[in-house]
Amino acid sequence: MKRLVVVLFLLTAGRLHAQSEMVQQQLAALAQAAAPGQAPASPVFGGTFAWRRPYSFFVPMDAGRCYTIVGIGGPGVVDLDLFLFDPGNVRVALDRHTNNWPRINYCAAFPGNYRIEAKVKRGAGEAALRAYYVAPAAPRPVVMAAPPPAVVVIPPPPPGEADPGPDTLSLAVDQQASVNAPGYQRVGAVYRGAGVEGSRSDWYLPLEGGRCYMFIGAGGAGIGKLYLYLWGPDNRRAADRRTPVPLAVMPFCAPYSGSYHVQAKIDDGAGEYRLGVYVR
Repeated sequence: MKRLVVVLFLLTAGRLHAQSEMVQQQLAALAQAAAPGQAPASPVFGGTFAWRRPYSFFVPMDAGRCYTIVGIGGPGVVDLDLFLFDPGNVRVALDRHTNNWPRINYCAAFPGNYRIEAKVKRGAGEAALRAYYVAPAAPRPVVMAAPPPAVVVIPPPPPGEADPGPDTLSLAVDQQASVNAPGYQRVGAVYRGAGVEGSRSDWYLPLEGGRCYMFIGAGGAGIGKLYLYLWGPDNRRAADRRTPVPLAVMPFCAPYSGSYHVQAKIDDGAGEYRLGVYVR
């Protein structure tokens, strides 16, 4: 059985090639609109996609570099979805909007081979996709001035509330950050939430393009699973972290500045939880 699984994976991992010139032209036009001025980071992947069958393609990415992945479905493809997995096979970004022109913006937190998974959710037919990268920006000029404060306070809107002071859970979040995000500094206060299974808290935070962040959520006694989600200023899902434990660590490098929407959700149990945001 294990050998059969490996064979099936190889058959769906980067073996397709787009044949239609029309689909490739549509992909190029989409890239000009969604990734203007960006250089290709991969060849054009594609071919004839079967309904609901996942196809995987691998792209090497550099830590701290931002990428745009665009896909296009040809005639017969009604809904094409894209998913991105890091070198540890953890899903770090996705586009599941109901259309046939998905797009993912992602800044790599770690170097290595990232896996792009494409799947036709509705219809079947030819599709193509390609990854592009953003050239590094010019270095910022050094200004001799007083250093900025180490912590920038970002007041969250309702229903989330800023943690008024350190408590056991807040200290646990900071301790987790020292392990998972060495060199990062906390942005503002630790946010707090509480609820039952299925409840959630939402915060809107201004993130700076080109900087990397770490979102760390920790649930207290009674919470079995705590999930984190992040949406960009364009209301597209930018990242998520769903693990079967009450601790969620979600890295994200912002491709552009704007107001981002972060959400913490209790998937199992009930109780209090905390969320810390850290920046490098």
